[in-house]
Amino acid sequence: MRNKKLYLYILLGALILVSCQEDNDINKSKSCSADKDELNKYEYFNNIKWINRDGVWSLSVSPKRSLRLSVSKDDIKKSWQELKENCSNDYRWPDSNKEEVFYQQYKCHFNKAKIKKRRNLEPEKDSINFLCN
Repeated sequence: MRNKKLYLYILLGALILVSCQEDNDINKSKSCSADKDELNKYEYFNNIKWINRDGVWSLSVSPKRSLRLSVSKDDIKKSWQELKENCSNDYRWPDSNKEEVFYQQYKCHFNKAKIKKRRNLEPEKDSINFLCN
């Protein structure tokens, strides 16, 4: 019995180490992220990064103040284009079937979440609700 418990603890520890290493490899991805030293990397965003919340990937975007306060449809299109140019090559970006819903989430946040400094877009969504996700 004691040997089985010890074996299980060792196995669990090994799984945790492997899991942490995989997370580190994912976080090293240069696509769609800006370090603090690169804050001027984007025209419309302070920061863009992929985050994992409870096993669900989200693209977490922090729009610059000028974009948050904008009401321009042109700014929606240009900022979306910047987001797409910098992030769509990442494996977490939605496929063509779900990209329209992703864009609808983005527009919803743009129009309804003016005071929020960070918006999370979920690529796996099939539709959006009143709260944009």
